[in-house]
Amino acid sequence: MIATPQRVVLRARRLMVVGLVVSVLGNRLIDGGFDALTAAGSIAVGVLVAIKSLDTVSVMAFPLYARFLKRVSPDSALITVDFVEAGLSAAALLVVVALPQYAIHAIVAYVLIDIFLAPVSDIADEFYGAKLADYGEDQALAFNAALYSLLGLLGFVIASPAGALLSGLSLTILLAGNVVLSLGGAGFRIYARRKAPMPPLLDDADADEFSVAGAPLPLRQFLHDLLRSGPASPLLSLVLNVAAALTGELLMLWVAALAGFDAHVAMGIVIATFGVAATVGPLVGKRIRSRWETGPVLRVMALIAMVNVVVLLAQVIAGAATFVAGLVFVLVNIVLSRARIIILETHRQTFFKGGQFARVMSWSYSFGAVGTLAGLQLGYWLGLVTDPRLCLAIAAATWLVVSFVVRSTRGSSSPTAQ
Repeated sequence: MIATPQRVVLRARRLMVVGLVVSVLGNRLIDGGFDALTAAGSIAVGVLVAIKSLDTVSVMAFPLYARFLKRVSPDSALITVDFVEAGLSAAALLVVVALPQYAIHAIVAYVLIDIFLAPVSDIADEFYGAKLADYGEDQALAFNAALYSLLGLLGFVIASPAGALLSGLSLTILLAGNVVLSLGGAGFRIYARRKAPMPPLLDDADADEFSVAGAPLPLRQFLHDLLRSGPASPLLSLVLNVAAALTGELLMLWVAALAGFDAHVAMGIVIATFGVAATVGPLVGKRIRSRWETGPVLRVMALIAMVNVVVLLAQVIAGAATFVAGLVFVLVNIVLSRARIIILETHRQTFFKGGQFARVMSWSYSFGAVGTLAGLQLGYWLGLVTDPRLCLAIAAATWLVVSFVVRSTRGSSSPTAQ
């Protein structure tokens, strides 16, 4: 039985959203700077691909991360990550100031180390949303939508383009900004925890339910989670992430190259477009999730995504692709992507409970990482940055496959439900 009053939970939820947003703004500064340095040639595209690949490999370990985080308060985990990121940024800042010839190396090193912290934040965010769902689906839906929408607006419209511009002006300010924002995020999260601390996802009574890593998981249950979870299926996450990787960061580098002017400015515009879409997408997802069932909506969204890819592919083949056309594609693609994230996360947090939620969530991230890694490597070796035609054709075919999603079930003998 939930004892904390709804109004207190509402205040804590809003404070946690603010803390999450402030903290992630620092990460977006670094990400925007890293992408712009790559677009400008200061960091090799191969390094970007290697880092993104390592990032997806770390996500494959989500079941192992989840095993250790299952009995940790999600807000405490998020606060700890903020302090660690602030310390790492401060260390990188010292290198940039004292040894400027190693400034790029410091940025790359920070991004590499942060890869192994990111899963803690992602899992803790999911667990926090799942605990909010105990107070009602509206709490989880509002948390997810507000978080992603604000991150889209402030993170991608403001912070990432600012990071792209700062990377060409001052890496010192770039890193100092991340230090301040990480500490600020920790402050808001501490305040939220004092208002309404969130308990761990599982307590000792649930220990036998949770078998995602290191503990035996019955093959029948694993296959059920894999094949019968419908929209939340780990296999669907794999396919979704292949398509997302083929139309994601590498394609954005190609779009920036179409501009024909300064690479830092062009990448800043592309990232800002991404940010506008990432702001609108969660709000669209919230509206859709409150009105329609998950399965049919995802089928329709997959078909729209396929049409968007086919239109861009036709323009490329005809030699009519322009910077504006590329920006339109990014806008539509990311609106669909962010709306889909809200719908899937809320579906997962409200439909599944306890051990099954932890299994489905963590394995979805792991399989999604496999899909991202496959799509990223495929895009790199097929020359996506210079000629996206083949990759776009593969992405269109992938979205057609995604349109055939099935229903979710809570257990091997449970009735199906969308």
